[in-house]
Amino acid sequence: ECYEKALAIKPDKDEAWNNMGVAYRHRGEHDRAIECYEKALAIKPDKDESWNNMGNAYSAKGEHDRAIECYEKALAIKPERLESWNNMGNAYKHKGEHDRAIECYEKALAIKPDSPEASYNLACAFSLKGQVPEAVEHLTRAVALNESYKENARSHSDFDPIRNDPEFCKLVYDYSQ
Repeated sequence: ECYEKALAIKPDKDEAWNNMGVAYRHRGEHDRAIECYEKALAIKPDKDESWNNMGNAYSAKGEHDRAIECYEKALAIKPERLESWNNMGNAYKHKGEHDRAIECYEKALAIKPDSPEASYNLACAFSLKGQVPEAVEHLTRAVALNESYKENARSHSDFDPIRNDPEFCKLVYDYSQ
């Protein structure tokens, strides 16, 4: 409601459109969010944040190819945007393109080596490929940076392929199986 009032006063404010899109996306109204991001981008087409956010909305709808297009546009504007590399990796992972997901997560980590989220996502992708040592290595890094990832890994289905591995069990369950 506040964004609508602001836009009634100044309809050419790209930030307000972007922020209203975020609000709609958090409410699960992805189509309305996309409409807002499109309006923001019509005003300011080089706004990497709006492209990234629109990618998130498409991804939430399961439209991963369209999400990837948006992330690519965000990265064309701002190649060092960690969130876009990470989000694009997630979109590729959801499509089952694990090698491409790994490339994206590695680029995110090149930008910010201490990103627990990118380390965790990289561990997920390696797990889905059945690459145990790499998965455990990156999960260990993620847990060292943020202990909550240990709990996440206990139930996250991405780790099902390696769930019974002794090193995974030692890290996540604090014991060996």
